[in-house]
Amino acid sequence: MKFKQFFTLGLFLLLFFTFCPAAQAYLSRISADVWTTNYTDPQQQQLNVWIGITDTQNKNPPDIIASIEVTAPDGSILNLSPIENWLQYDRGYWAAFNAADFDGQQIPAGLYKVKVTPKNGFPIEQNDAIDATFLDPPVITFPTDGSTITTTPTIRWNPVPGATHYRILMWDDSWNEPVYWFWGNGYQKFFTDLPGAMIPLGKLKANHQYRLRIEARFGHQDLDKRSRSDWIYINTDAL
Repeated sequence: MKFKQFFTLGLFLLLFFTFCPAAQAYLSRISADVWTTNYTDPQQQQLNVWIGITDTQNKNPPDIIASIEVTAPDGSILNLSPIENWLQYDRGYWAAFNAADFDGQQIPAGLYKVKVTPKNGFPIEQNDAIDATFLDPPVITFPTDGSTITTTPTIRWNPVPGATHYRILMWDDSWNEPVYWFWGNGYQKFFTDLPGAMIPLGKLKANHQYRLRIEARFGHQDLDKRSRSDWIYINTDAL
């Protein structure tokens, strides 16, 4: 009799786990940030949207997200692709929009409403407000484009009115690898509150070509504005 009971219970559990659907991942949180970016080359002004995604099983967001919609203050609807706008290295969604993407043909100030709808569960919304003004792009004063420098140069640029801090972006073109870059997965970042910084010993290699750009930023906790200098191309001298 006891054997029959165990057999029945075992058969029930086998059927339950065989036909019970696998646990699904549900969207649990989003973090949205909206800011403006100003460039000189090519001359353009953008609205940027970044969205971080958290779900209950740490799944790949493109597999669980159905749609991403941003409602601008003027009523314009901006859509991000759940697949094409996903940045795997940054674990978030990013998109840039120009004035032509808005109904009023300009980037409006005010509250931007971000809505992420998952394939399972309920949508989550988050808002971010900006004043839609722009920082002037930095101008690098040293080194100059095409010049040859030491491996421990002091980079300088003009102060940008309204900027709270700056980011140095640098890429080794000779070896096609980053020195200081955007991505957080093992790549180093370089921020400073001053309009200049010394590149420490060991970061640059002799007789290499590099590209350099400075990004001005407004806001520490909530980034509202960015601007970027032109790229300049420089060489380090041989030892």
